[in-house]
Amino acid sequence: MKMVKGQQDTPPANHRLAFFIQRKHALEIRGGRFNTERVLKDTREDKKDILRRQLMEGLLAKLKSALSQQPLNLDYLEFLTHHELIMFASFSEQIGGVSDILEALQNIHNLVQCEILANSMSSVDFT
Repeated sequence: MKMVKGQQDTPPANHRLAFFIQRKHALEIRGGRFNTERVLKDTREDKKDILRRQLMEGLLAKLKSALSQQPLNLDYLEFLTHHELIMFASFSEQIGGVSDILEALQNIHNLVQCEILANSMSSVDFT
């Protein structure tokens, strides 16, 4: 590029903007202006997806650990499912899309409670 007297050594505007356009959720340019509203919405969605994924991965790891114990610790499994129900319910409005998980957790929690009750009834001596 040939330098003209008084001209600064700066790249053209379209090259300077290339930095902002490299990411997946890059700024949209409409009419020469940045559409920051779209970027903020995409960023919020990304954060929701990240939080949802972290909660689900944590739940899966805890359930695998609890179910791999021999003999099965029903009291811990009841505590775990109750705790995770509270966690997912508290974040459900922020992250959305967890109603199936809440329902499945509630079903597991109910089954564990029924099994605990059945075990306690069978150990009672009626003599």
